[in-house]
Amino acid sequence: ASGSPLVIPVTVVLSNSGWTQSLSVSFEALAPCEALGSTEGQTTVDRNWDFEWGGCLRKTLKLQARERESVKLSVCVFRPGIYNLTRFRITFPQLQFPDQDFSASTLQHLLRVHAP
Repeated sequence: ASGSPLVIPVTVVLSNSGWTQSLSVSFEALAPCEALGSTEGQTTVDRNWDFEWGGCLRKTLKLQARERESVKLSVCVFRPGIYNLTRFRITFPQLQFPDQDFSASTLQHLLRVHAP
């Protein structure tokens, strides 16, 4: 890595658009090398990453019906490359999912940084 890091603002919008009651949501930005799944006590180590999160890395929200709230972060990159920024864990502490349908976006949010 050479030179100063490039700092890019990122906004994650969480919304309670489909519910008729309030919803508690826990948001966590994960380190690029941290596993996404619930592998308790394990992390995957991938040395191909070269970015770090900055800003609000963890936040617990209580969203009313039809309410949206933004979580402001920044990503710091240290070299040109393509970075997968889909490194979040979002949980709903008050809900029990075994008896309910739940879906979340599995889209990848990629950032491409070119050399100057």
